[in-house]
Amino acid sequence: MASRFRHCFRLLVCAALGVTAAAPGLAQPGEIPQAQGTGYADGLMTLPPPVTEPDRWTRCNPAPAPCNHPRIALVLSGGGALGIAHIGAIRTLERAGVQPDLIVGTSMGAVVGGLYATGYSADQLEQAVLAMDWQRIFSADSPRRSLSYRRRREEENFPAELSFSVDRDGLRLPRAFINDQNLNLSLRNMVLNPGRGSFDDMPIPFRAVATDIVTGEPVSLEDGDLAMAMRASMAVPGVLPPAEIDGRLLVDGGLSKNIPVDVAQAMGADIIIVVAMQGRLLTAEELRTGVDLMAQSMTLLVRSNETAQLALLGPQDILIQVDQGTLTTGDFSRGVELIEAGTLAADAYFPQLQALATDHTRLVSRPLPRIDEVLIENTSRLDDSVLLSHVHQAPGEALDVESLSDDLAGIYGLGAFEWVTYELRENGENTALVIDAVARADDVAHIRAGMTLENDFDGNGEYLISLEYRSPPIDRFGSEVRVDAVFGDRFGLTAEVFKLFDTSQHLFVAPRANFVMRNVPRYREDGFRTGSYRANFAEIQLDAGWQFDIPAEIRFGYQRGTGEARLHDGFATPETIAVDIGQFNLSAGLDTLDSAFFPTRGVRLSSRWSIARESIGASADFETLEAHVMQAWSRGSDTLIAQLDAASSLSGTMPIESLYRVGGLFSLSGYKEEELVGETYALGRLVYRRRLNRDNSQAFGVPLYAGASLEAGNVWADPDLASASDITLAGSVFLAADTVMGPVYLAYGRSDADRQSLYVFVGRPF
Repeated sequence: MASRFRHCFRLLVCAALGVTAAAPGLAQPGEIPQAQGTGYADGLMTLPPPVTEPDRWTRCNPAPAPCNHPRIALVLSGGGALGIAHIGAIRTLERAGVQPDLIVGTSMGAVVGGLYATGYSADQLEQAVLAMDWQRIFSADSPRRSLSYRRRREEENFPAELSFSVDRDGLRLPRAFINDQNLNLSLRNMVLNPGRGSFDDMPIPFRAVATDIVTGEPVSLEDGDLAMAMRASMAVPGVLPPAEIDGRLLVDGGLSKNIPVDVAQAMGADIIIVVAMQGRLLTAEELRTGVDLMAQSMTLLVRSNETAQLALLGPQDILIQVDQGTLTTGDFSRGVELIEAGTLAADAYFPQLQALATDHTRLVSRPLPRIDEVLIENTSRLDDSVLLSHVHQAPGEALDVESLSDDLAGIYGLGAFEWVTYELRENGENTALVIDAVARADDVAHIRAGMTLENDFDGNGEYLISLEYRSPPIDRFGSEVRVDAVFGDRFGLTAEVFKLFDTSQHLFVAPRANFVMRNVPRYREDGFRTGSYRANFAEIQLDAGWQFDIPAEIRFGYQRGTGEARLHDGFATPETIAVDIGQFNLSAGLDTLDSAFFPTRGVRLSSRWSIARESIGASADFETLEAHVMQAWSRGSDTLIAQLDAASSLSGTMPIESLYRVGGLFSLSGYKEEELVGETYALGRLVYRRRLNRDNSQAFGVPLYAGASLEAGNVWADPDLASASDITLAGSVFLAADTVMGPVYLAYGRSDADRQSLYVFVGRPF
């Protein structure tokens, strides 16, 4: 699930990183730059890496002497998504025959520049950037396909993306709005295997500029882990966590040196080509909100250090300023336009660039490395074999980056790690794939918060606040403790120990205790609410089951509970109903949907058989069977979902607390929530949904939808009375959004029984 409000905050904070001041005395379009003092007149969730490693350019060494032309530096500024424009400028340099002798970059400029320095061509950079799933990259969540069946059920119950940690010192907010797991993995996939040595030994010598958040000093990163260096350079404070390198906490280099001219000069550059974003300050009329003022403050901070750096340029240097027009620092999905803007800006200097052309050749591409062994470096309580069971890379085969990304996302989805990444280590002719899994600090527990709001504008509504506590692993197999709490119009408290018994995490036992207080409404046939019962009951449950390697499970368990339901308001008999639960349950499920609430493809299947007996604590003898099927198909922006739900009593008479309840949006729309009650029900529905905004940078990055549903079904008090002639038809039209609080719907529903209702809900009802 995408994190949309976090994404919005990132866009606002990054907005300052695309403003560049002009510098006097530089080569203008049409002028041929001259090297001074040389005597020469030459004047960025998975990212698909190239099928082979990038081509390698020949280059001049950083040491003086071997080169017979001026040393040319390419300096790429920060600017959020605007930095994608650097690819267009690089394409123009390639057409002009210019090969930089060194590259220096800040923030997004460090990402593009670092990849170019490893050997990516402009075409390869464009292909990679346009294929990126930016929403996934800037999301803290693992892709759903990597989650187990159980984790998918938890995701449905807690759709909100609000989370924090708890340790011995109490509650702890995260260091940043966005977890960097997916970003780290994406950068790693693109860099692949540049080694951990000096950046001077890359095909083109390179520097990434970051800021020490403790001292405020700029830091020029010249060796070590290239992917981490690029990641540090783009770590906007508060939005992305700082990167720790050599004991220093590093954040976005744009705060201290957004256009690092002096770094290029220190590397011995004779001619510097700067590519920067040409932005502007907001006017007084445009400064309407506190967010505008915050963004303007960041812009002023960045502009001041840009001005100082641009003043260092000489007449032989070239400053290419990209006119961003309507493009913004958050327009990651407008990659084609951004690249075109960079090309257009650089083309204005084509004669000057062509005068700097040098002879260059390409080295032969090499295939992706063959993996000889897989190693685990793990700082958590989990056994290494638990992590290894998620890795499908076979020794002796070429590295499968896409499969590995899914494997690492699955390891991260275990919930025990701060981040999970990998590196390739070469020892002679052997290459080891090393999985690096770093545990959460101090093994802190994880807490998620959410809110549910429902209203039908006819006096019926429910408001809930929910919390989920999940412990760190309590043993080497990944067992955990989970506590869920719900407050508001109902109260619920559930505690569960999920005990695993093997490193493959297949076999489990799950004892659970649950306490619930809730209202159970009663309606007449015309939908008039006659009153409600207040139900209070406690239960315990013991399940045992098997988790499959695919997102599926089967479980068997015993459930025992007791309580009562008292008449809360209105008139009904009896005034008090005893609630006694004693039954065995057998259930199975499979879930391949790509989203819990707005799926575009996949299937979900589940079934449950229950047998209740007075001899084991139930108030009556009965058996039930239920089944649920959902399938989603998509084409472009259009999605069609088909769903069938059915359940029935097989024998005996079901007590009131076990009856099936139908009604509400997509459940015979037009009826009240849980208005229809009986021992048997069948419900089929078709839901059509259209995505309204393909660009995630619009509407604060919140996906918006419009759609309609067609539903058919009914509820019968007695299974023997069920008949197709009683089928009720219903339908709805709706607007929806996938937000940080979960799904939001505004809908109108109507049935052929002339029942109609308006609905609004936020989050998922419990």
